[in-house]
Amino acid sequence: MDIVISDLGVPGINGWEVGKRIKRICQQKGWAKPLIAICTGWGAEVRSDREKISTGVDLVVAKPISIPNLLGSIGEILEQRGY
Repeated sequence: MDIVISDLGVPGINGWEVGKRIKRICQQKGWAKPLIAICTGWGAEVRSDREKISTGVDLVVAKPISIPNLLGSIGEILEQRGY
């Protein structure tokens, strides 16, 4: 399982758009979509599950990032997916 971690505030684009583009490319190529996490210091910018699914984003991580918490959250998602 591949994992993409992006900041929400990327110059010229945002983390939600990064997720959309990765999701679209994976669908076009027939590749498995990696787990996509975005990090933000602007509050969690909570989105509904439907919005997360449409953007391809699996996880939103609030800054400052705690590596143990990040790894725990990733582990939970991977476990839910049977990894």
